[in-house]
Amino acid sequence: MKYEKFDAENFLADQKFVEWVLNPNSQNTVYWQSIVKNYPQKENEIKVAVKVLKSLNAHAIDSELEEDSKHIWKKIQPMLANAASDDATRRLKLGRSRFYSLWMKVAASILIMIGLSWWMYPIINQAGEAVEEIAMITKSNPKGKKTKITLRDGSVVWLNSESRIQYTEDFGRSVRAISLEGEAFFEVAKNPDIPFVVRTKNITTTALGTSFNISNYPENENILVSLATGKIVVKGDEKPESNYLEPGDHISYSREDDSFKEWHDASAATYLWKDGIIQFNKANIDEVIGYLERWYGVEFEIEGSIPIDFVYTGTFDNESLEKVLIGLAFSLHFDHEIENKHIKIKFSENQ
Repeated sequence: MKYEKFDAENFLADQKFVEWVLNPNSQNTVYWQSIVKNYPQKENEIKVAVKVLKSLNAHAIDSELEEDSKHIWKKIQPMLANAASDDATRRLKLGRSRFYSLWMKVAASILIMIGLSWWMYPIINQAGEAVEEIAMITKSNPKGKKTKITLRDGSVVWLNSESRIQYTEDFGRSVRAISLEGEAFFEVAKNPDIPFVVRTKNITTTALGTSFNISNYPENENILVSLATGKIVVKGDEKPESNYLEPGDHISYSREDDSFKEWHDASAATYLWKDGIIQFNKANIDEVIGYLERWYGVEFEIEGSIPIDFVYTGTFDNESLEKVLIGLAFSLHFDHEIENKHIKIKFSENQ
């Protein structure tokens, strides 16, 4: 790893760094959080590079993708001159030739983000030694599969169907950060010196030694965090306040209006799924079908008129799909056929 030799100029010439600053997501945020943790002496250099890059990008972002390179470059040239007076660039304390080289790299970084990667190639080649990257580990499940994963620090993750986690290969040494898409239950090994951090698209959940569940499926409007044991802190990306949860607490984040809703219900076991238990609580037809498709890895076809008052509450403990359908049909009055991974449900027309 050669980030210890990086200054602000090197970071600005690093494509991964540029992508993180301009298009942050849960995966690259985990990666760069790990870099900052492993190289605390580079924090100021990174901050300067971020400020410089965002300063230029604020002007360049209006460029249309279909504009040719000459037109875009005409837009960027005056930005380079204007940026020279910025406090962030002055703090770089670069000579004139090195300063111009730096801003050429920044401009190239902007161009690569808008589709002119060919322009960046010769500049990247001049940036110096290649950087040894931290390897990322990805664990994922398709529909119908659930797995139990033990991390190197002793923490255990139960990963639900159609879900994915990602973390650095050196997880547990100085950083315990994971990104999550889908749903997982975390049983965190205690380590007061290294918090356990889970990143989803809009929120960050931090724990020391505890167990909790996060449901973060992209098709759902809300992200749901439920605490089983210990204590955790949940924060929104754009909100300064911290939400502290205790056992039995639940917090829901609304993607639509960027708000949190918190409540306590020790009986609401949202993480029973890890023990093979399906639980519905006043679920509508879309919730029931969507859950069963993900759980068993099947597809449903519905015929007939769905009752307008369709709601279902019930629990199935490690049951086969056939037994679940029989139980549902008894209460909701439908016929069903199973053909491999295709399930046909037919409601009576006179309901």
